[in-house]
Amino acid sequence: MKRIKKNRAGLLIIPAFTCQGLLLCGHLQAKPDDTELSRNRLELSPTQCVSVTQGDKCHVDVKVQWQTLAGGTYCLKSSHSQEALKCWTGAQSGYIEQTIVTTEPVVFALYRGDGVELAKRELKLMWVYKRSGRSPASWRMF
Repeated sequence: MKRIKKNRAGLLIIPAFTCQGLLLCGHLQAKPDDTELSRNRLELSPTQCVSVTQGDKCHVDVKVQWQTLAGGTYCLKSSHSQEALKCWTGAQSGYIEQTIVTTEPVVFALYRGDGVELAKRELKLMWVYKRSGRSPASWRMF
């Protein structure tokens, strides 16, 4: 174990950690760390879609905006579609508007060109009235 030393000026000398071995370095670069994730921004507006009754289709125009620190190839995907909504090459930011019709929450995710997920946001579903178990006409006699 290395000790922390002081030089003549009284400053601390702390041994630095270095990445040794190709396997370890490759593993560390394969997934972004927490600080890299916090530097990537993905904004969704609105964040909720409201339908009248639970289970009804919800219609909303969504605006998705993203920004990263470095330019590169990025793709925006949603759980609503198997295909990427849009991909950008040599970009550091992007914007897209999309009309969504859904009965399930939708997750939007920003991916780097190599497939690493950088950020994600969820479009939540809300409703005014909860669907009841019985028919509204069940009380009628005729």
